[in-house]
Amino acid sequence: MSPRTRSRSRPGFTLVEMLVSMAVLALLMVIIMEMINRTQQTVTRQQARAEEFKEARAAMEAISRSLSGAVINSYWAYGDYSVGGKVNYTRQSDGHFVAGPATILRAAEQNSPGHAMFFQSSDGQTKLGTSTTGLGDPYNLITCMGYYVDYQDEDKLDIRPEFLAKDKVLNPERSRFRLMELRLPPEKNILYSTSLDINGAGSTRDNAYKWFRGPFTDETNTLKNSTVLAENILALILVPRYVAVTTTGSTGESGTGSNKENTLTNTKPAADYYYDSRESQWGAATEKSRNTAHQLPPVVQVTLVAAEERSYAELEIRMGEKPLADAVNAAFANKFTTQSQYAADLEAVEEALNVLKLKHRVFTTNVAIRGSKWVVEERNL
Repeated sequence: MSPRTRSRSRPGFTLVEMLVSMAVLALLMVIIMEMINRTQQTVTRQQARAEEFKEARAAMEAISRSLSGAVINSYWAYGDYSVGGKVNYTRQSDGHFVAGPATILRAAEQNSPGHAMFFQSSDGQTKLGTSTTGLGDPYNLITCMGYYVDYQDEDKLDIRPEFLAKDKVLNPERSRFRLMELRLPPEKNILYSTSLDINGAGSTRDNAYKWFRGPFTDETNTLKNSTVLAENILALILVPRYVAVTTTGSTGESGTGSNKENTLTNTKPAADYYYDSRESQWGAATEKSRNTAHQLPPVVQVTLVAAEERSYAELEIRMGEKPLADAVNAAFANKFTTQSQYAADLEAVEEALNVLKLKHRVFTTNVAIRGSKWVVEERNL
């Protein structure tokens, strides 16, 4: 048998089979690359989202930490009103806690929607150092604190380095909604000054508010002594609660000729979002004004509405700087004035921001204030 007869040639791939296999391989590579690309995009978006709202989360933690340590330094003093025909000792203080609509608290300086809050803290921070005479131990000093949202450009806030501020063509200034923190050192504090006389009988609300509005000892105002806590915070919403005592019914026990009644200490939200520890000085005599007199709120619900920077920047290019700011302000207009409408107002705001296609996120927490008494106290003479 010849060699040619013994060795039969092995069949190979045809041209058509090669082309089909190459097409299938190319299709698989395209599918795999598309899956990898989408995975990368998802991871990038999630990382960007986490980084985008990182400032807002940090700001919420800072507010919670500072607010929980608020002080008012109350004491007992002779009262100027009577209850049940008996003149009482009442709680007094040289401090002040106030939270409510920014239109009330910041007045002419108000430049954004939402609320504001101002109080004292014993964090002992001063810019003069420990060797400064006349201030005592700086670790026992009172610092005036405050939080509010303001819409300004970067140059007005003086937050850009000089080399960036000089060239506004390559580095244009940005106007943004920003969460501001007022941290007034003791050397600028006018709360205890005789010129303010916050405990004076004739002290008005506008006069009392000068301790956080200014002018301070260096003739500066609130904004000048504030720093940016977080960018792209569209609004700060505060729901302060106050202590209320309710009667739950008779116990059936006799005492001094009548049945005793059980009482329950509870908290109520401020119906108008307004809490002023000195409202009793210039407001109508109400349950809230009496129970909040020189008292810290036991709990404050804090809500931040934060926008995504990339989404805001894209909208700013399409709409323009001022029209976008006006649209955001319009979304909050006439909202958060009645606490019972809180949920409905928040839903309406989110819907308006979604219509604008502005990506955002809402952060909410309840902060318990350690210095709050949680009781309504009176002492009869």
